[in-house]
Amino acid sequence: MKKKLLSLLLVTAMTGAVALTGCGGKDAGEGGSGEGGAGDQEVIFQLTADAATLDTIQTSTMADQRSAAPIYEGLLRRQLDDEGNLILVPGAAESYDVNDDETVYTFHLQPEGKFSDGTPVTADDVVYSWRRAFDPDLASPQSWQLQDMVLNAKECFEGEKPLEELGIKAVDEKTVEVTLTSPNPNFLTVLTFPFARIVSKEFVESKGNKFGSSVDDIMGSGPFKLVQWDTGSSMVFEPNENYWDKENVHLKKLTLQVVAEASTLAQALMGKEIDIAELNDTDWNDQVDALGYYEVTEVPQMSTYFFVFNCDKPQLNNWKIRLALALGFDREKYNDEVFDGKYIPAYSFLPPISTVGDELWTDVGGDSVDGLKTIAEKYPDPKALLIEGMKEAGLGEDPSALTIKYTTLGTTEIVKKSAEWMKQELESNLGINLSIELTEWNVAYDLIDASDYEMAFGGWNVDSGTEPMRFLKLFEQTEGYYGGEKVHWTGEKSEEYSKYAIEMQQIFDPDRLLELYKLAEPLVLEEAPVTPVYFTKQRTLIANNIEGYQVHPFLLQDFVGVKKTAE
Repeated sequence: MKKKLLSLLLVTAMTGAVALTGCGGKDAGEGGSGEGGAGDQEVIFQLTADAATLDTIQTSTMADQRSAAPIYEGLLRRQLDDEGNLILVPGAAESYDVNDDETVYTFHLQPEGKFSDGTPVTADDVVYSWRRAFDPDLASPQSWQLQDMVLNAKECFEGEKPLEELGIKAVDEKTVEVTLTSPNPNFLTVLTFPFARIVSKEFVESKGNKFGSSVDDIMGSGPFKLVQWDTGSSMVFEPNENYWDKENVHLKKLTLQVVAEASTLAQALMGKEIDIAELNDTDWNDQVDALGYYEVTEVPQMSTYFFVFNCDKPQLNNWKIRLALALGFDREKYNDEVFDGKYIPAYSFLPPISTVGDELWTDVGGDSVDGLKTIAEKYPDPKALLIEGMKEAGLGEDPSALTIKYTTLGTTEIVKKSAEWMKQELESNLGINLSIELTEWNVAYDLIDASDYEMAFGGWNVDSGTEPMRFLKLFEQTEGYYGGEKVHWTGEKSEEYSKYAIEMQQIFDPDRLLELYKLAEPLVLEEAPVTPVYFTKQRTLIANNIEGYQVHPFLLQDFVGVKKTAE
């Protein structure tokens, strides 16, 4: 038996991680939340959207997960070391043991671990929390990330085995044992995800389906507790006085403020009304940066945004029509004219920071790195390809008779600008009609989930590692998040793709993984049930009087260690 005392280095090839500390220079009492100096210890953090739910197992958007992070704690936490590397440190577990073949992990809970109401965190709570994640009646959208790791997890989620057979059990009140199907180097990292965090069995059962929906229906064992939720506007948190590491919780008040529009956010930043925010808008960046009040850091993300096509719709059932749409606009032009070059045009689903073993995907991926460019050489006339597809689908040969409804991901000004640009580009290049349906982001996700859309905008942000499989498994027929029930991609190539996607989740040999990536991605790019549009970068602004806030694309801040300093 190997004894592991946390912390454990979290292996990642990600570079550019930054740990920020206060740089002085500005008085903490100047305006905004800084009034009264460091003694107030209040921080205001910007969200781009409100959370839809704070039920741990239902959190699926970044807004959900960022809002849940201060409330709930998993067995392990993530933070940066002094070199800017991600490490795993104690959370609800103070240590763990692993057997010789690394398939059985035994976690020893914090002796003083408590929920915010003062009741102890027990092994039964951990088991209950995990069983909820794999309960088929609750249908957690994120549990797939552990389904291939934990013994019987997949079978439990699919209703083939009772939850009692899930590979987790309470050894005693403060000890939990987890059994894996096979050794997996990603297992410990996934334990930090919101869906794997711990809830109180007694509390959740008392709330039923209301759990996670309002202040009175939320309770965790993390460093903060939610005390106010003004839907669509803000969330207010106060310290959990029962948190096991409360001496490192310095803030007396934490506010997550919803600010979606760049112009509104910029004005708030210039008024020093927000302490930490993500602003990347060329109309405002220079003005805000010129204040000298904020430290600015920019890091690439493991994030891709793409168009999603409902292959079950008659006008999108033919792959040639979908591919024509994928090739029917200029990604460089789109990035420059709509976003002023702030994103990275995507000709592949795999972000530039993706890695295979110790090597960057961009160095070893070959033609697959810019796969759509290679495909465009095969089909140099997207409009002719469109007409071929229309004829094969029995839709005639007049593109002007083809109308496709486009469901946007949000209703902000930049979303409107993006949609109008895309409408003009596709209608000009292909001759079709694109009908824009401006849709709030949470409603858009619901429509995609229900397969009630034609063409929509979607995306995926990986917050744990840089392996390509984390994207490529999304489109697998049966279990992929954008799989059969949402996108309805079927046929021989879809089945071939799914075979590769399943295999890549079961092996760890870099050479074979590289082969699988090169086999799988061209299939989804050419069949185009989805098509990549751009990769993102994270640009974070932190007020000079904030100390301890860490920036990394794989880090969900729980605000432990964050505090305000005086001048």
